[in-house]
Order: sequence, then structure tokens, then C-alpha cells
Amino acid sequence: IRVGVGKPRHRADVVNHVLSEFEPIEMKTVKSMTERAADAVTETVVAGVEKAMSRFNRKKVSQNSEEKLQEQ
Repeated sequence: IRVGVGKPRHRADVVNHVLSEFEPIEMKTVKSMTERAADAVTETVVAGVEKAMSRFNRKKVSQNSEEKLQEQ
């Protein structure tokens, strides 16, 4: 499972960006991102990789859509 926040300013800075500390402004996103990653791990173990990928490899999911997926 891969997670991240933002993109490097310049293509050459990818390694530094990936290995750097999160910026203070990113910390709110980091908290929700790690909670979602934990849910993705659980879904992978319980329901399998394909179902987890189907559920989590989307940009934004409405609460209602998320509840419908969990019922399946």
C-alpha cells in the first residue's frame, strides 16, 4: 500500500520529496490518509486485493457510496 501527499516542485526532486518529512500544512491530510490506509490493509486481508483496490483506488468517495460498498 502506497500513500503520499503532494508532488515535488521539480521532477529531479522526487527522491527528496518522497523521503522528506511532511510539511506542517500536510499533517491534517496525513492523519486521514493513514486511517484510510489502515482500512485498505484490513479490506485487503478480509476481502482480497481486487475488492480492496476497487474500493480504495478512487479519488473521492461519498459517504453514501462508501456505505454501499461495505454492505457488499
